[in-house]
Amino acid sequence: MSMKNVKEVEAADAKVVMVAKSIKKVSRNLVDKSNLRNILMGAGVFILICVGLYLAVRLTTPNISKLTKNIEVPKPKVTQPKETSKTYKNAIVMDVTLKSGPLGQKGVYDYVPFDVDFYAEFNGFESLKSYFGFVSKDLVTLADSLSAKSSFYAAFSMSRNKIRGWVFIIFSSDAIKNEDYTSLAIQKIGGTLIVSDDAQLVDEVKSSKEGLTKSLALNPFFISMRSLLPLEGKAFIFTPIEGGKAALKELLGKTSSDELKSIVETFKSNGSNYLVIQ
Repeated sequence: MSMKNVKEVEAADAKVVMVAKSIKKVSRNLVDKSNLRNILMGAGVFILICVGLYLAVRLTTPNISKLTKNIEVPKPKVTQPKETSKTYKNAIVMDVTLKSGPLGQKGVYDYVPFDVDFYAEFNGFESLKSYFGFVSKDLVTLADSLSAKSSFYAAFSMSRNKIRGWVFIIFSSDAIKNEDYTSLAIQKIGGTLIVSDDAQLVDEVKSSKEGLTKSLALNPFFISMRSLLPLEGKAFIFTPIEGGKAALKELLGKTSSDELKSIVETFKSNGSNYLVIQ
């Protein structure tokens, strides 16, 4: 082969190489443009989807709000506990003139001696005269003279040296002149009047209140029994020991009140050592 032919072949090969490079370059550019176009198209589609969702939410939200306004969410029902009337042992309903009120008011049990044999409390001060007027005429006079007084009072009885005495715990702020009631021993402790036909019993009440001797409030039997009592009642009677029978007998024999006699008879027939009148 001549040199001329060799050069012509080399020139032809060079052209082929150049054409191949040009085709490769053009192909690469086409691919890059195609990828770019695809990316742009994808981004556009994504933006359109977002805009569409935004508009859909905006357009439907007012309708949803209207619907939710018309929907009533049921409120949970609150069930109030039903009040039930508890039945108490040794609590009897009686038609008496007394009014129902709290039992054991004003720390009254702190005044009563530990070994009392008869104790009673009443919600109705007006009953004091008719129930216990037999103790002393001065007691009736004293009851009439009191203006600032509680409707609640207590009475108890104890025997000392074979002599039975009666004590009345009256809650009144009135000033009392002892010389006006010569048949009674009267001691005022704060806003409480201790009235008795036996001065020794007044001293015992004072000692119980001051904590020098034990009071009924510390009596174990009374404490356990008290937990069984209703919170309110018209009257409450308690005879912790056998000596209480003598007090009951004296009440039945001396009181002028048919109502008190009926209460005492009911207490005796009940067969227990305590009774609440409701």
